[in-house]
Amino acid sequence: MVEIFYIVILIVFGVLISISLTQFLMRDKALSEDLGQLQQHQARQEQRQNALREEFDSIALDLQVLEQEKSTLQAQETCMRKLDQFNAAEDMPEDD
Repeated sequence: MVEIFYIVILIVFGVLISISLTQFLMRDKALSEDLGQLQQHQARQEQRQNALREEFDSIALDLQVLEQEKSTLQAQETCMRKLDQFNAAEDMPEDD
């Protein structure tokens, strides 16, 4: 009778161990899938970050070119104003 009790206890513990291992393996698979998805998401985000960084560098270069053009145009404007003032001074009749 005691031997049958021990056999039943061993069977119960064996079943519990197999259930625990099955659940562990199922969770491990789910965690592996989640980890894979996170790694893919991270790779996409890194690609996006690199693309944005390149776009930012391009915009920064464009900004430098535009600032140079702005200063050139301002210098031209100053030169043209001085030339207009000079021409206006020459066109004025002189009172003798």
